[in-house]
Amino acid sequence: MHPEFTFHDLLANSLQLEAGKPAVVDGEESHSYADLDRQSDALAAALLESNVKRGQRVGVYMEKSWEAIVAMLAASKAGAAFVNINPLLKSAQVSYIANDCDVQVLIGESDRLATIEDERLVGTAFYKGGEAPAVAKNSRELTGVLQSGEKPTGAPRVQENDLCSIIYTSGSTGMPKGVALSHRNLVAGAQIVSTYLHNTPDDRILSALPLNFDAGLNQFTTSLRVGATLALQHSRLPGDLLKSLRKHEITGLAGVPPL
Repeated sequence: MHPEFTFHDLLANSLQLEAGKPAVVDGEESHSYADLDRQSDALAAALLESNVKRGQRVGVYMEKSWEAIVAMLAASKAGAAFVNINPLLKSAQVSYIANDCDVQVLIGESDRLATIEDERLVGTAFYKGGEAPAVAKNSRELTGVLQSGEKPTGAPRVQENDLCSIIYTSGSTGMPKGVALSHRNLVAGAQIVSTYLHNTPDDRILSALPLNFDAGLNQFTTSLRVGATLALQHSRLPGDLLKSLRKHEITGLAGVPPL
């Protein structure tokens, strides 16, 4: 097993446990740990080709999805830091976050990226479906990149104290504020939670909280660390939650009081 120093070390260890096991279930689609490694490699290679440097910010502005999961690990493998941007934020708030932490690349659905009013806000956009958005100087269609089979070359060596992610507050009382997390922060959080919950590879965790929320992100990192399966939940209606708990035979659910 690899020492758990970086975010993507968690993936490397789960690959050794069982590469063909389902890592993420998104709707009717199931994706293995091998899929997660291969597609995050391909996107990491594309990020490096776009001249993303160590520690630079990659914004993920999309609904909770398989592609959003892949994007976080791709940024980590490329030595960059991912910034999960709340998909419900308006154009001015997204532009504020992008400028506040100097986002170099945006990844998201084309129609969502098209709502951002600032043209050429970032250098590169990877968009899913539709047409290339005006928000970036250069754009690449995301699905083709993920299926390319490319391997990242020339990626910088990532240290545990390097910046891994920036989590922004909701902005309900003003403009969102960012909290910087190192790789060590993210790994330690996954270690602590998975240990006191006694998580195992047999667990099936329901991802009901958004990935731009710290507890929602921890559901993914915890699942990734132990080689469990993460089922993405898009609806928070009580009936839909109950259906998912039964359908996916869920063993773990984290929530907040309203949920």
